[in-house]
This record gives sequence, structure tokens and C-alpha cells, in this order.
Amino acid sequence: MKALFLLSILSLSFSAAQAQDPLDFNEYYKTDIFTDSKVQFDVDGFVDSGDKYESENEYKKFEQKCLFEIPNRQRNLFYSLQTYHPEININDFGFSSEIIIKEIGKAKYPTCRLTVDVAHNARYLITRNFSEVFIGKQSEKLCMERIWSLEGKQEELNLLSRRALVLYKKKSFGRLEAEKCQVMFVTLKANPNYNPNPDCDSNNEFTVNLSAQPFDLTDLPQTVLPYKEYSKPIVKVSTMEQNALYSKDYNAKYYKNNMLLVSFKESQNSASIPWDQIDSVKEAKLNFSYTKYVSDSFNDTEVMCFLSNNPSDRVCNGQLFYEPKWKDLINKAFFSVNKDVVGNSFSALFPKGARVGTVFSGNASFDTMKLYKNDQIVNSLKNGGFDMVFADDTYIKSGAQMSIKFACRPKK
Repeated sequence: MKALFLLSILSLSFSAAQAQDPLDFNEYYKTDIFTDSKVQFDVDGFVDSGDKYESENEYKKFEQKCLFEIPNRQRNLFYSLQTYHPEININDFGFSSEIIIKEIGKAKYPTCRLTVDVAHNARYLITRNFSEVFIGKQSEKLCMERIWSLEGKQEELNLLSRRALVLYKKKSFGRLEAEKCQVMFVTLKANPNYNPNPDCDSNNEFTVNLSAQPFDLTDLPQTVLPYKEYSKPIVKVSTMEQNALYSKDYNAKYYKNNMLLVSFKESQNSASIPWDQIDSVKEAKLNFSYTKYVSDSFNDTEVMCFLSNNPSDRVCNGQLFYEPKWKDLINKAFFSVNKDVVGNSFSALFPKGARVGTVFSGNASFDTMKLYKNDQIVNSLKNGGFDMVFADDTYIKSGAQMSIKFACRPKK
């Protein structure tokens, strides 16, 4: 556990040398969000060394750490906590990160912001607390001593992250000296409103929210994909946060020449759906935020598809290959029952003719019931959720959700 625990220590340092007055830490924390459904806070920062070559290399490391390592660290930490707290459900939490520019006084710093989306009726929520503020040039040392004093107590405290925020002042010859420091602790807490046996609400409805999770690639050999497993790059696959690239120029993540596999798995409240009260599916929505990087001029492969062992449940929306030289890549085994796509809402997000280097981004909401019938949705839920594949060069943020609303039978 100790090695993994080190991964969860996310330290953050900023220089406040240009500030005219001593900064209050509340100025820094005011952009954080800690609610029952969403948590957002800054977990790492980048301070320019002043040397151009060194700074460029360090910034690339910072990008990699923020955009790919940190979400995976937090996800892996939850898996580790399950060893001691098996009631923790990883599917209650979706992780994503982004680089923002943080203003501290008059200075601006690249900052890594972590977002955790929390499912409705999750057994655990995420909260934070703080140490006292340490003052003076020994403040950074005192913060680190406080951090390390918790070594080995992760399970006891349900500790997810512990972070030192250090504010520096500039001394002679450009030296930086710690001015003050504070530690923020991010922990799990029991949800006081958690209902282990949820019931239909007063409107005779019941809602299930399935959070996006990385696809288990050990299932790939027996997974039928819409395109054949040729050696051509277009049919390679990735799952969330695996092999993603980041374009600094466009501030966009994408999976170059890789189709993206995503699972929407049941969280705590869908694990106890009151099936004996359910009448039918009233509404089913797939909601996600995306970026799409146009890496070549052939943008005729824009599909999203539901995967299934049952051929009748393999359904796609968007645009398949239509160029003759690419048509052979279409996997007829996938389309053995549903011969063509159903609608083009997904491909319509990315207008044709866009120049290489164009980045599309936005929020999308799709009516799943236009693709899946009532029984297909119910059967997928009873089997654990949905597996999907998205077109290459696309990035789907991990806060994506499948929201399903059921109509319940009137209570007697």
C-alpha cells in the first residue's frame, strides 16, 4: 500500500512573488467545487524555471502527469481502497483532468485540475479539510512533515489525496523562499442520505445513472467490432486514458487512429433497481463531452456503436466508410442483423470538409431509445451495463453518463 499511497500525494507549489499583499489561501481555494455530485480541485501546478529548454521539457512532463497519470492514479487508488472497504463502488466515480491557467496575485501558472463526478445515491461522497497555515521560511518543511505523518493511515482515514500549497516570495538573485504553506486533505465520507434499497419516487419514476469507465481490454478478443482487425491504423483500439495524445496548440485530447472503447457500468443505485415495481423505460439519454481532432481528410468513419455478444443488439449511429478502397474494412459479422447505421446524429457533430488540425468540442446528448428498444435496455442493465465504441481521433471525457428513467407501476 505504501507505494500506491505515494502516488496519491499530489503536491502543488506556486510563486506569488508578484503579489503586492500577502495572499489569503481562500483566494486560491475559491474555484474548488465540493458537492454531492461533483468534486473539482487543483492537484498540481507548474512553475517556470526561467530556462527555456528546461521549462519546455518540464512542461511536457507536467502535461503527461496531469492529463493521463493523475486520473489513473486516483482510479487505481479507489481499487486499492476496495481491498479494505469492499462496499466502495468504483463505478460511482468518474475521473477526468484538464490544464487551466491559474491566477495567483498578478502571476499566471499552468495548473492541473481534477474533476470527479459522483453518481446519485453513491454510498460514499468526497470531502476535504485543511491543516493550519504555517508561516515563514520553514512553512514548506512543516507542511511536508504533516503530510508524511499520515503515512500508513490511508485506509483508516479513507484518504484520497494530501497536498501542500506553498506560496513563495522572491529573494535576492531570483531565489524563492517559502512564505506560507497549508495542507489540504481530500477524503471519502459516508453519504448520510445513501439508500441501500431505493424505491420509485413520488412521480412513479426511477432513474439510473451509469458512469463511463475504461473498457476491460481482456474482453477484447471475444468482442465483435464494426471494423475488421486489419493491420491498418484505423482499426486499432484504446480504452479511456490509454494511449491518448494531447495537442497543446489546440488544448485537446484525442486517440490518434484509435477507436475508443468505453463501458457504462451500473453504480450503487442501479445495482438495486426495484424491478418488481418497474413498468417500462420512459427515457434513456447518453450524455458526454467530447473533443475531436481532425488528423486527415478522410472523415467518413464517424460512428458510435453499442457492442454486444447478441448480433441484434449491435447498433451504430453516424457514418460508415463509403470510399470503395475502405469499404472492405467494414466487419459484416458486426452488421449481420442490423445492416446499416441508425441515424447520423453522431457524425453530424463533425461537419465534413474540415481542415486537418481542426478541433471540434462540445457537449452531446443522444436519445438512446432511438437505437435501443425497451427490452434491449432492460437486458443490458441486468447484464451489468453497456459497452460502446467511438470513432478514431475522438476523446470522450470520463464524466460521460447513460441516464435511464423508468416509469413505475402505480402503487396500490
